[in-house]
Amino acid sequence: MHRDRDGTGRQDALRHSGTIDTLTSERIDRIRWVARRHYQVTDAWFLPAKGGQWHDLGGPMTALEFADAQAFCDRTLRHDALLVIEDARRHPDFASHPQVVGPPHLRFYAGVPVRDSDGLGMGTLCLVDTAPIASPTLDLGMLHVLATQVEDELGKRPSPQPASKPSREHIDTLTGLPNRRLLQMLMEAELAVARQRNHSLSVCLINLDGFKCINESHGSAIGDEVLQVMAGRLRDAVRRQDLVTHLGGDEFAIMLRDRLQPEACNRILDRIRLPIRTSTHVHSLTASMGVTCYPDDEEDPDALLHHAYQAMYSAKEAGKNGYCRFDLEHHHSRRKRLAVARDVHLALSRQQLELFYQPKIDYHGDTVAAFEGLLRWRLPSGDILPRAVFFPPSRTAGSISRWASTSSIPR
Repeated sequence: MHRDRDGTGRQDALRHSGTIDTLTSERIDRIRWVARRHYQVTDAWFLPAKGGQWHDLGGPMTALEFADAQAFCDRTLRHDALLVIEDARRHPDFASHPQVVGPPHLRFYAGVPVRDSDGLGMGTLCLVDTAPIASPTLDLGMLHVLATQVEDELGKRPSPQPASKPSREHIDTLTGLPNRRLLQMLMEAELAVARQRNHSLSVCLINLDGFKCINESHGSAIGDEVLQVMAGRLRDAVRRQDLVTHLGGDEFAIMLRDRLQPEACNRILDRIRLPIRTSTHVHSLTASMGVTCYPDDEEDPDALLHHAYQAMYSAKEAGKNGYCRFDLEHHHSRRKRLAVARDVHLALSRQQLELFYQPKIDYHGDTVAAFEGLLRWRLPSGDILPRAVFFPPSRTAGSISRWASTSSIPR
């Protein structure tokens, strides 16, 4: 990475960058919106470095206010890394800053550099809040991901997946939460970080029990009210750094950057159980929740989400109103049993299953009292597999073995 402490190279790069177009400005605004909603802060800003020509960027500040905020940007770029100011009023360099002592009365700041392809700082993407925030309560890895998206939008570095930028297509219009497409995009980024840092990542799939009845009995407008209330409750039930998404209908997902503990699961379910007052009725809902966690589970976003679904269905089968964790060992065992079951159907169609009779001897009367039927699988190689290999004994002892009573047979 090329550092540029005197700013000369940065000024040259900025002078040649040109003013961004309206479409790029709108896309950066959407990235800011995602950052603001994700971290639940007062606002998220993109601050150009000195000499930047991006002052037409829509947002909360005028060009004059950009000059006031420039000190935060310059400090971040000089720091050349994430800069966090938990309480600006207590910071020796920012306690008397115009935007701290006056509107918007900033207290918290967290910013990361936005760089060009040569590593020169072009500006900063930052979170601001009017209340102080302890930095350990925020996992700021997502801010780095979103800063990369800003870099892509400004055309300073090629994007390997130009379609994977936060946009209106990534936001659920009903709840304002990120949707499935954005969840999968962010899961890929978070899994990469988790692999690099040996961190954990949990995925929680939530399905509302009984929501269909509310929708059918009271109409979709009331159902929408319920979903909006539920979206807010789920957001309040987790931490700032956790991502709540609406997958559609009565399904939500939460991505957490550590292992989801039982107390957190119960806290989420307790919030869901609280009565919901809409414009016409008071409704009560419960939820079934499935949880899986990397690195215990696989590191593919689609696989993690699929396994969370499987755990959620297990919670449904267990009586609803609760949660289940995905059991990878049980999953592999189940997949193996399903594979064997498919092979057994194929063996039946090919007439590879054979029945053998084993006599039951009555030694007191020196007679054959009965015969036991034994099912065996003859492979094309000629090898014979015992029944226990393709049918678990606990499931088949009473159904496969049969006693054939006969008349006494002398020796």
